[in-house]
Amino acid sequence: TFRILRQAEAALVTSGTATLETALFRVPQAVCYHTPIGKVISFLRKCFLKVKYISLVNLIADREVVRELVADTMTVKQIRTELELLLYDKVYRENML
Repeated sequence: TFRILRQAEAALVTSGTATLETALFRVPQAVCYHTPIGKVISFLRKCFLKVKYISLVNLIADREVVRELVADTMTVKQIRTELELLLYDKVYRENML
């Protein structure tokens, strides 16, 4: 992981400690979590979960630092848009770091 993150310009990361590790290496990231029943999961998250975020980076900061593409918000279009921001939008990258 160390060798990969040292060279990365941006990363798509699953939720968990990998988000913290990626943040410590100062690599702009988006957190991705796909499920085939995305709309159901999104509904359940809104109705029953008390936490706002799934990413440890966001939970620790108590605000959205990294974009979370979860369940029905994780689409090819969303991933492409987020990667373009992470790679080419300097202000967006700096605000994350």
